[in-house]
This record gives sequence, structure tokens and C-alpha cells, in this order.
Amino acid sequence: MALTRKREDSMPKKAAKAMAATAATTLPPKAAKAGGRFAKKRWSDMSTTQHTAVVAAGVVQVSMAAAAWIDLARRPTQQVRGPKALWAVVIAVNFVGPAVYFAVGRTPGPAPSSEGGGDEVDRSEPGEERELTGS
Repeated sequence: MALTRKREDSMPKKAAKAMAATAATTLPPKAAKAGGRFAKKRWSDMSTTQHTAVVAAGVVQVSMAAAAWIDLARRPTQQVRGPKALWAVVIAVNFVGPAVYFAVGRTPGPAPSSEGGGDEVDRSEPGEERELTGS
């Protein structure tokens, strides 16, 4: 006794023919063959506008991830919520990862400097000379 049925057996033949005819007339030929309305498109099947949109989305994604990884690398551990290694993996998740890192992964505090090690803050008034101390 088989518990599974074939697709053809589960619906009337008329309905199956109607669905096949509808799919063949409403979908592009390659999409109808590929298995449905949401079948993957090949690069060669896309228009120039779609190419541009895909490339732009890729550039935005890579830029966001790079900015997040740079910020994570420069930010002190005390200013990151959770382990840095975990955030490095989270950032790799498409658009969501960098957005989540920037929204949740950082604690409020001064932005990390690219020079590194500059914990001293200049609190002198503009135009006032400041004496440098040697360390």
C-alpha cells in the first residue's frame, strides 16, 4: 500500500492540462521549462536594467560588509556587544548582517580612530596653544 500519490493521480486530468496550458502561455519559455513562476533567471536572460540593479545591490552589500568589518576590527572589545568572532560571522550574512551589527552590535562610545591608540582627547579652546607632554 503506497501512501504517496503521483501528481497526475491527485488531480483530475482536465485540471492538470489546464494548468500546463496556462503555465506555457503566461511564462517565458525558459521559466516554464525550469519549473515555475519563480524559477531562477540566468544572467543572459536578464535585461540591462536588471544587470545594473544586481551589480548595484552587490556593490552596496560588499561596501556595507567591508565598512562593518573595518569598524569591528578597529573598535575595542569593550565597545562590542558579544564576541568579535561571532560578529565577524554575522556581518557575512548579506544585507542583514552589517545592518544588525551597526544597529545592535556596537555600544555607544567614541568612534574608533584609524590611527589607533589615540585615547588622549584635546580639550583646549580653539586658538589656545596646547603644551605637548612626552610619554
